[in-house]
Amino acid sequence: MTREQVITKLIKFIDSKYNTLSAYAKDRGIHPQFVTNVLNGAKEPSNYMLHDIGIVKTKVTVYSKIK
Repeated sequence: MTREQVITKLIKFIDSKYNTLSAYAKDRGIHPQFVTNVLNGAKEPSNYMLHDIGIVKTKVTVYSKIK
């Protein structure tokens, strides 16, 4: 799933359950500017935000041979 898809899903979740970013931020105990930064792509969504939309972040390590 791309970052854009995650952001789109988060926007839909906030719109359907909270109507405003401020209401979502207040309910989650986070600063509204953080939510704005996530939705603008400037910050990574928190694990709690990802949980709200049913997504888990996984980290993949890739090893490549040096040429």
